[in-house]
Amino acid sequence: MAFLVAAAVGCGATDGQLTISGRAVTAAARTSGDIAPARTITHVMAVDPESASPHRSLASVGADGSFQLVIEIGRPYVLVFVDATAAGSDMVVAVFRARTLDTLSPQLAGHLELGDVTVDPTTHTAAPGVAYDDLLTQLGLDPAAAEYLGSIDDLSLRYANPDIDGDGLIDIEQGHRYALDFHVRANLRLGSPTGRNLTIADLTDRFPADAGPDVATPVFNLTSVYVLYPASLDTTERRLHRHPGRRLAALGHDLVLEPRLRRHPRLGPRL
Repeated sequence: MAFLVAAAVGCGATDGQLTISGRAVTAAARTSGDIAPARTITHVMAVDPESASPHRSLASVGADGSFQLVIEIGRPYVLVFVDATAAGSDMVVAVFRARTLDTLSPQLAGHLELGDVTVDPTTHTAAPGVAYDDLLTQLGLDPAAAEYLGSIDDLSLRYANPDIDGDGLIDIEQGHRYALDFHVRANLRLGSPTGRNLTIADLTDRFPADAGPDVATPVFNLTSVYVLYPASLDTTERRLHRHPGRRLAALGHDLVLEPRLRRHPRLGPRL
């Protein structure tokens, strides 16, 4: 999965890019007794949670609710409707959802028209104004691929917060970068967790078995979590757990933390 840090107000798409446009319309209260939260939608943000390097694209919302932003094709994007007058996660008014799809994963360059997107601050969901089948056609997704994507894209929502440091300003407009990355390491064994380790020779010109006595069985042995954030948020000096005398790597103005997680003997990594 991936992210492009660029404001996209009024930009046109080029080869390999898709322009998304629509109009944000706040949903009315469901019953006469309901009180809809008073929210202002100031921006729409597309977030592509690529491993360790989330790209974000931001567009302002016009007075009539219209918006337009550009994303790259071939990557899944969470579409977030933002209230820049709030702070932290409260900036998130709603997140795009179409049936089970929490992300837009365009396979075709060009233009995607979402129509009147109904934004519901009560349920924090934003529904497209076009039919589901039409949406898939515009994205270049077949129904089976969309169903599969919808079953695995929930984790992408972790990147929906436009103001992670909670200072009341949208992070992308400040040039702030954040990332959360999980690395899971495992040995691949033959037949069972106690079988021999598979070698390159076992995998040359063939796929490992997914059933039967020679099934390839992963045995997890390490999980690491990497966190990237501006050093200005925390001046504490960090050190690698395996190398106490070595300072933790600094990437420009950013710090990377690498805590090691324990492994549960039966359930694999303990997250």
